[in-house]
Amino acid sequence: MIWNLDLAWITRNPRSVANGVAGVQGTYAALSCLAGSGSAIGSVSLGPTQAGTRPVLGPIGRSAAPSLLLATLGVATLFMVLASPLAHLDHHLLTAHMVQHLLLMIMAAPLILLGARRIVHSRRMKIISAHPIFCWLAGTVTVVAWHVPSIFELALRSHFLHEFEQVSFFIAGLLFWWPVILPASGAVTGWSVPLYLFFATLPCDALSAFLVFCGHVVYPPYLCVVGHSRLSPLEDQSLAGALMWVTVTFAYLIPALAVTAKLLSGGRERDARVESDYSSPDLDIGAATRPAVWARLRAAIPDLWTLTKPEVNFLIIIAAGAGFYLGCPTNLPAFPFERLLNALFGTLLVASGTGALNQYLEYRFDARMRRTCRRPVASGRLRPAAALWFGISLAAIGGVYLLITVNALASAIALLTLASYLLVYTPLKRKTPLCTLVGALPGAAPPLIGWAAASGSLSGQAWILYFLLFLWQFPHFMAIAWMYREDYARAGYLIFPAEGEDSFLNWQTLGPSCALFWVGIAAVAANHGSIYQYGGAVLLGAVLLYYARHQVLDRSKAAARQLLKVSIFYLPLQFLILVLGKA
Repeated sequence: MIWNLDLAWITRNPRSVANGVAGVQGTYAALSCLAGSGSAIGSVSLGPTQAGTRPVLGPIGRSAAPSLLLATLGVATLFMVLASPLAHLDHHLLTAHMVQHLLLMIMAAPLILLGARRIVHSRRMKIISAHPIFCWLAGTVTVVAWHVPSIFELALRSHFLHEFEQVSFFIAGLLFWWPVILPASGAVTGWSVPLYLFFATLPCDALSAFLVFCGHVVYPPYLCVVGHSRLSPLEDQSLAGALMWVTVTFAYLIPALAVTAKLLSGGRERDARVESDYSSPDLDIGAATRPAVWARLRAAIPDLWTLTKPEVNFLIIIAAGAGFYLGCPTNLPAFPFERLLNALFGTLLVASGTGALNQYLEYRFDARMRRTCRRPVASGRLRPAAALWFGISLAAIGGVYLLITVNALASAIALLTLASYLLVYTPLKRKTPLCTLVGALPGAAPPLIGWAAASGSLSGQAWILYFLLFLWQFPHFMAIAWMYREDYARAGYLIFPAEGEDSFLNWQTLGPSCALFWVGIAAVAANHGSIYQYGGAVLLGAVLLYYARHQVLDRSKAAARQLLKVSIFYLPLQFLILVLGKA
């Protein structure tokens, strides 16, 4: 059989092995892109319908042609797993082995299910395994059991067990996707969709994290393989773990985030009222000619740029860059400028995606505020769906970019920041005035991303930078909130309590400003700064504290505007002091 290859075959066929390695790398990129594309296509119709029982992945078309195409793609994926150069390397590269598993579960299984959906419905097939909990357990047990080292090694040595392993992953994929594509009695609808997909990522995330961070080769058979690739067994294992994390993120979390965003925003983009409100030129280009498409895209570029909140991203890049420089080890032969640029670019992508998704979630409320009514989605220049997919694409690409070019810790912090900001802070803005406190937690993450990108870990000094940015957000945002408090109230945001507005302003502005004064000095001390750095930190903290006190006493829009300007200058100057202190 095709799997029973030995080291002699590799020695006699170095070119085939090299082609196989290239196939693994190419499949890695193709798998990520195809998974993301499939997620995007499927998520267009994800979510509950009026009846609440329609399949989560809605009908693709009335004719049989799309179903036949999908089934053909699924069969082609099976062929890729079993008869391509990939199959020659699964005994010799863990990455090739992992690609096979992912192709079987995440590509072949859902494509074949989508293609066979008409047949399944026409014959009214019902199977007991359609229960979501059973299907989730089937996928989890399959992933975990076959990656136990002793079982994994046994499957590599036994031809029968190896074939059984491949079949198991394919069947587990069918079972997992069954309640999503062909739900029984609406078992997976509404909030169940993101919950089901999120729990599906947990075993894969745990396994991928273990493979990347354990620091030793888990599967001994790969130590004995003399490969022709440039990867060592440990590098091969780390790549396999990263591949699993990236692919699972594209295949599961992107549609889960899309459904969650639709549910949080009310999911009314398709109502006739909304369609009439958003009838101006936009990115709805389905019926346009090619010249019109490009004209609309060119017209949309300024709006897409605005969608990313570039003024906020400027401060985020400053904070992340300062965290990188301060966290960079001093014993390096040269400063890692390439890693710095990769870290800043990935952070910028995730931050831009967060800004776009935030505007998607809040466009109805933005339309009620004078400050935000001219934003692209709120004003009707872009459709909500365009902002949704633009934001998801930027965030997903940024997270993967950080993972591949920097490290997993920086990527994890960036994506955790995005999730907590969108899924926790954003809904709380209409629930409680304590939303500022909650929002400051993810808002202070940029220095941690930079520090993790430079050193691969987080030290006490990194958390001092985090606390500094955490405290800075209170006077900064309270100045904005006081200037536009009528706007926020009109949109239904609970930035200030119904009673005790003045006292709330006092402790949210003056208290954090006093603490920020001392944290700025502590940051200089942790950085072993000179007397000049101490003097600069004291001066900056005193100026910010003065204007914060003035705002608390005066409670005017003019005082709030002065505090806002001072806070904008404070942050880059404070980080500049710390950077110069290290130099």
